[in-house]
Amino acid sequence: MALLEPILVGIFNDHFQDLSSLSEAQRETSSAWPTPPQTSQGDQQSAGLASGGLRTFPYTDLIREHLAQGRILAAHKLFDFARELISDSKLVKVLSPPKIRKSDRLDVDRSSEFRWLRENSSKFQGQWVALVGSGLVASAASLAELLAQLKSSPPASSPLIHHLD
Repeated sequence: MALLEPILVGIFNDHFQDLSSLSEAQRETSSAWPTPPQTSQGDQQSAGLASGGLRTFPYTDLIREHLAQGRILAAHKLFDFARELISDSKLVKVLSPPKIRKSDRLDVDRSSEFRWLRENSSKFQGQWVALVGSGLVASAASLAELLAQLKSSPPASSPLIHHLD
């Protein structure tokens, strides 16, 4: 738990700053929100947070917000931490490790797309990209924007779509 405390503090501070505008009385009566863990209080705080605060923390909403903003890695990390507390079956299906099945069907050779990603990914950090062969077809800040671009101007063949963290 000690390793996760700074992460939880950061998540709490980044996404729930509106709680600071509540009065002290409102904060005390808002049992659905845990107080951010204080690393200086050590194991006593961790035990208190684990006993009730973590169970009421809005993990599902926070994970969905991360996904909507394109912060895929952050969503995965939070999901991995709170996996037992997530009851949303769609999130569990999307963020769980992939199931690998053998298939005789061959896919398109994507070696030129992967080469492009190795050579150019630093120029498109935080972006969604669509690649066909060794060429960039489209890029956008969100997946929805990228799909809209591809819909308005479809490429000749099926593109490789990738998010660059």
